[in-house]
Amino acid sequence: MLALSLYCSSQTIYAALYKKNKILISTQKKITGKGIESIFELIEKCFEVEDIKKLSRIFFSTGPGSFTALRSIKSIAESLSLSTNAEIICSNSFIPSLINYQNKYSEIIVCLKSLKNKSFFQLFKISKKSIKKISKVSLANTNEIIKFYEIKKKKFKDLIMITDCKIQLSNFKLRKIRCEFSTVNAKKIAEVCIMGYGQSNKEINYHSSYYEKN
Repeated sequence: MLALSLYCSSQTIYAALYKKNKILISTQKKITGKGIESIFELIEKCFEVEDIKKLSRIFFSTGPGSFTALRSIKSIAESLSLSTNAEIICSNSFIPSLINYQNKYSEIIVCLKSLKNKSFFQLFKISKKSIKKISKVSLANTNEIIKFYEIKKKKFKDLIMITDCKIQLSNFKLRKIRCEFSTVNAKKIAEVCIMGYGQSNKEINYHSSYYEKN
């Protein structure tokens, strides 16, 4: 099985290639004024290692994130799937951070950096066998997220915050909030899909332009 994984954060584009569930190459590039056009360069690097005709799976994240970036990655994945007959498997961007702590915590708020000093966040209840959404996806600044945490902490005594932003992590620690740092990239999206947490639904449900309007 040859699998390509694609991911775009608020600042970086990632691509990784797997063969029989083992990573062959992982590459990344900062987003510039040209948007995510450099993702084609990353994909080309991946297929210098293996023949694209052998591609059997494509993994990508459905968000939350930039609508333009998510839509572009989805289109690229669908085009590659049409030309290679590869299966598309998706995951949302919160899942990798949850999997990392599945045997350690039960209630987790995951925060993913967006633009304009805001982050997407969502509250989950997790166990070894399941991941359950407790809140909807929201977009807010750090102070607003802390207020949300303080309200939920009254009900969930062992609640913890997981963030991919080091500045936000420092702010949480200053407020004596239980927190840990966890990043998301193409490798982690691939890992959760390989573990069986992926899905065939390619719908982009959460994106910054939607939350900026609401």
